[in-house]
Amino acid sequence: MMNNVSMVSGQPSAGDAMSNGNNYNHSFPALPVLKTSETIGTAQFKKRSNFKSSTVNEIITIPAQDRHWDRNSQLENKKCKEAYMKIGKECNVGIEICVSKTMDLTLQISGNRVNVERAKQKINTFEQTQIKTTTTPFPKEHRSTLLGKQGLNLKNIEKRTGARLQIPCMKNSADIIYITGTKDSTKKVVQELEEIIIKLKSKTEKEIKIDQRHHGAIIGFNGEKVRELQKIFNVKIIFPSPVEARNNLVKIQGLNDDVNKAFKSLAELAEVLDEINYVLEIPIFKQFQKLSTGKRAIFIKKIREETDTRIFLPREGDNKNVIKVMGNKRKVLIAYDMIKEIQNEIGDIITKEMVLGNVKVRNAIVNLGNKFIQSIKEDCGDNVTLNLPTVKGDNTIVIKGPEDDVKNVITQIQTMVDEVHKYVFDMNVNPKFHKYLIGTNGVNVKEIRHLTNTRIIFPPETDSTNENITIVGKKREC
Repeated sequence: MMNNVSMVSGQPSAGDAMSNGNNYNHSFPALPVLKTSETIGTAQFKKRSNFKSSTVNEIITIPAQDRHWDRNSQLENKKCKEAYMKIGKECNVGIEICVSKTMDLTLQISGNRVNVERAKQKINTFEQTQIKTTTTPFPKEHRSTLLGKQGLNLKNIEKRTGARLQIPCMKNSADIIYITGTKDSTKKVVQELEEIIIKLKSKTEKEIKIDQRHHGAIIGFNGEKVRELQKIFNVKIIFPSPVEARNNLVKIQGLNDDVNKAFKSLAELAEVLDEINYVLEIPIFKQFQKLSTGKRAIFIKKIREETDTRIFLPREGDNKNVIKVMGNKRKVLIAYDMIKEIQNEIGDIITKEMVLGNVKVRNAIVNLGNKFIQSIKEDCGDNVTLNLPTVKGDNTIVIKGPEDDVKNVITQIQTMVDEVHKYVFDMNVNPKFHKYLIGTNGVNVKEIRHLTNTRIIFPPETDSTNENITIVGKKREC
């Protein structure tokens, strides 16, 4: 900012001269001749006289921060002084230049009022249009964000402001950026960079669990839908790679407020997708498999039509004997009940209660809970359901399913009861090795069970972070 002070020379009135004597000269002394000053133009600085004059003296101060040249400052100073001298000659005024210890620049302009005003305007225009280089702090770790893809962000800033930005190479650890341009353009760049820094400091990342089945629907064809979401909320949405089995974590990156809005929108979208694409797997009873293809087709067609669901039967040779039902959650549950009812009608379903006389075995089974149930189903089929004791003192297990499967379950549990001296051992194994220990269709683990006469219980597949494997049997076998 340039500050100026005006002083006009004039003759005092006769009355004032008589009453004040030489007070005028005392109050308004002539400017001293400075060693560092220069006289520019045709108008010379002379000792003030008492004769009437239209000479105007103006002082303009240009602060150091407004005339900061980061590099080649001596050369730039010389060029500026030459420019001021030229303006003085063009406007027929005298200009004295003085530079303070703080590098503030003071210009004293003397001459005809009209000429002085012309000189001031030219100096102001010169200062505004002078190309200078300055620096501003900018965190090194955010340089790539400032550059943007193929330098697009940087180019846009230069286009908007008219200034040129120079970012040091990555080897340079200094947190600075060089800006070259006019006073106004460099000021605009500094403001933009300050705003960018504030935004970058408020950046955050959130993770949201979305069933991997829905990832494709959210991403869209060639990523069209996810790009639209990113544009709406001004965030980056990162999905796990398709090869990452059972990874449901989706990352959202951006400014805190934008991330929260995107998180809420994705959560609502996932809820809708869960509702309309609900999946339920129903174990197939052996009796149902024995039905002719025609009869099975009639049953399934009827359920599809009445519930408006998609029902997928296992393909030939598929070892996983389940029916998959997909659609609106409420309708899927209705279809599930209908399929179970049909299977119960043709499957000779029975319910048996088994009392565990051995308290030690009872406690071991109850403590294992769902892990024990899953282990039994792996051996006896998914068609059976087991309800373990929940109340202290209750030793009864309720088993329901096809008769052959129920009998097999009872035999398995009875074997554990008969072996009174049971031992439960827990060990931790990285989950990524579980499938190798189990083997195809459980062949490896079944062989170990047979050889050691133990029950080896793995965590369910859905629990991909659980390292615990439980072994039940005689201590010497475990």
